[in-house]
Parts: sequence; C-alpha cells; structure tokens
Amino acid sequence: MEKDPQREIMVDPKWSILMDGNGYNVMSTGGLPGVDRDGTEIITLMIKPDDIVRKRYNLRGEQEVNQQGNTKLIVRKIDLIPMNLYDDANRKWLYVKDFNHNDTDLSLREKNLKEIIQQLKKKVIINRGGKYKIT
Repeated sequence: MEKDPQREIMVDPKWSILMDGNGYNVMSTGGLPGVDRDGTEIITLMIKPDDIVRKRYNLRGEQEVNQQGNTKLIVRKIDLIPMNLYDDANRKWLYVKDFNHNDTDLSLREKNLKEIIQQLKKKVIINRGGKYKIT
C-alpha cells in the first residue's frame, strides 16, 4: 500500500504557540488534522518543548523527543481554544488539559458546565411533558 504524500505533510503551523491548561507554552512546528477510531476530530501536533516543559512532564529520551527536540502531541480538536485567531504573526492556542492529557482546572470547569447544561435540558424536557429527546 503506497503512502499518500499530501496527507503526510505537516500543515503550516496554524497552531504556532500552544499553551496548556497549567500555563506552559511550547512552539508548534506543524500539525495534521485527522479523525481517530471513535470518529473524534484530532490534531497531531509536532511541538518543540523547552527544558522547563521537558522536566515538568518527564519528556526524556528518543521515545518522546527526537533529535531536533520535537515531540508528537495528539489532541482532540474540541480541547483547543483559539486565543488570538486573527493575528497571523502570533497565533496562540490554549489546550485545556496539560501536555500529559490530564485534566486541569479549565477542563474540569468545562465538564461541570456540560453537566449543568445536560441537567437543564432534562428539566426542560420534563416541563414540556417528555415530548422531546436530549441531543
């Protein structure tokens, strides 16, 4: 099976600066949008972590960091928030989790808000007599 080179080329960094939910910043050298097995939209980013981020998240060895100092980070697209989308020179994205994909205060806040919304939707359905289903 031949590889499709157009799909394998990293997209120009639309996500040039990436900040995690704990406030650590890394430079992104490119990314590939895709879909995982569950049908969730993902972004495979190549990031260049500095020494502080490497120590904080235990990124060591060639398994995690290649010779150029880059590492692969796969994130769900829904977990990315654009900070200054219209500034082409300094695009910054917020990843609501940390770089080890653990929850942060930001991601927990989002989960709590989603739960509140679901509860409110259920109350609306009950008040309407159960004629509508939850989406």
